[in-house]
Amino acid sequence: MKKLLLLVVVMLSGCGTIITVPIDSTPLSKDKATLILYNEQGFPDDFQLVVDKEVVGHISPETPLKVEIEPGSREMYIEVSMLIRRITVKTFEAGKVYYMKLICRIIPFASDVSIEPSEKITNYKVRSHKS
Repeated sequence: MKKLLLLVVVMLSGCGTIITVPIDSTPLSKDKATLILYNEQGFPDDFQLVVDKEVVGHISPETPLKVEIEPGSREMYIEVSMLIRRITVKTFEAGKVYYMKLICRIIPFASDVSIEPSEKITNYKVRSHKS
């Protein structure tokens, strides 16, 4: 039993180093909203953010995505194969900064990825898988 527990702990800890990723909260524009999307779960994949059916950028654990968004109601999702994507509808206002985080839920036969609102943050810690 102890060997099984040790194996599970090693598998879950993975390789990599814990790093602190800074977040720049400066708005990109007065005429558009600024979206800051981050992935603090540490999945090593590069994810694409789609807003109103158009890819607007990529996000990885080490690099949060900061993009301008047109004001108004927008449909967003993360484009990723093999996972159920959850569409998020959010209303944006010009000149404001919005914080959201990527959430992956990995469970047998129903894994999904979504974008959820977040409080304002200045940094986050994540396991870096870069060499």
